[in-house]
Amino acid sequence: MVITGTEVNYFFHCHRQLYLFHHKIYQEQNSELVKLGKLQHENRFFDRNSEIAFNGIKIDKIDGDYLIEHKKTKADLKAGEWQLLYYLYRFKEIGITKKGRLTSGSRGEIVKELELTSLKEKKLLLYLDEIREILNSDETPPVIDKPKCKKCAYYEFCYI
Repeated sequence: MVITGTEVNYFFHCHRQLYLFHHKIYQEQNSELVKLGKLQHENRFFDRNSEIAFNGIKIDKIDGDYLIEHKKTKADLKAGEWQLLYYLYRFKEIGITKKGRLTSGSRGEIVKELELTSLKEKKLLLYLDEIREILNSDETPPVIDKPKCKKCAYYEFCYI
């Protein structure tokens, strides 16, 4: 099973969102916040041809020694950090060592620089096992019922 970068990100947001997305229940097309984030990727900071996709991952940009992951806001940096660490891991699997740079906002200001250390890699592998367990389950994870749910693309699916 190929785990995508989006799935790693959703693991930190909400296990239910992760499960539904993986099982092809997509709600992002209905979200104004998701549309706004996609527009940022098309602004002058990211040219349209900067995304690189291979084997389930889509890197926003490569700049020299850095893989760059861009987020619309700084609202959930932990999810973005682990998504970027996953990309670094996937590159390492094919023999390419890079560093990571997490950026945010309309100007792409640098939020954090990351390296895939052996400790982070071990932790990532444990997270990947948890993700596989969630995705292979026969039961949809429960609603987490947090304030952030109101802004989620899956809100209507979970609550209405």
